[in-house]
Amino acid sequence: MKQIRTKPNVFVVDTPHQLLNAIEAVHSLQLTNNHLLVVRAKNADQGRFMPLINASDWATVSFPAPFIDSGDWVQKLFGPVANRWYCRYFRHVEKLFLGHYFPKEKPFMRHLANTITYNTLYLLDDGTDTIEINKRRHRIEGNVPEASIETSISRTSVWKTILTHLRARYWNWYLAEAPCVTFFTVYDLDVRKGDLLIKNDYSYLRSVVPLQRIYITDTVIFLGQCIDDGYLEMNAHLDGQRILC
Repeated sequence: MKQIRTKPNVFVVDTPHQLLNAIEAVHSLQLTNNHLLVVRAKNADQGRFMPLINASDWATVSFPAPFIDSGDWVQKLFGPVANRWYCRYFRHVEKLFLGHYFPKEKPFMRHLANTITYNTLYLLDDGTDTIEINKRRHRIEGNVPEASIETSISRTSVWKTILTHLRARYWNWYLAEAPCVTFFTVYDLDVRKGDLLIKNDYSYLRSVVPLQRIYITDTVIFLGQCIDDGYLEMNAHLDGQRILC
């Protein structure tokens, strides 16, 4: 019998937390032919990710170079490398999962979403930034033009014409907002029209690491980030503390 191969599903993450949510998506949505791309900061240890990676979940696991860095030139360099290297192997995918979606902080995520052809775009949780991403999408009205750095082509200069073409193909970030996304999240988001929400209840994690009530004395536990940013209400923060106590 001829084996039927499904289109690949591609996951792009750059933190262990994002990777954990990617694994949950693999099992929750019962996906096969999954390909993991782990993008690291220059000083990030690959060992941070390895304990979470199970070979049975992934058809391939890649740690591409160059690394992302705070320097603008490295950030700009990664765009064309991702476009030419990764998209060379994944031009058409079934599902594309991104670990983040802010164009300013992590433009390579948006760039990949605009250079890989996919059927469905999923956004994984990356802490409470997911709430702000959803709010920003609510504020967007109408079609958003592609936010690349491309300049207009000058008809008076052959060199400028060539240079503009090269920038557009190999150097620019493509940061257009997707017309629709699917949030895979623990948050009860009120998504905008056209977007979808799939709740992540960490059922797979809870099945492999059963939660037990553990009493630890003389220990301070920090839950996520501070509440001053307005993403998390005080009552929700205190509820989280009571669960652990």
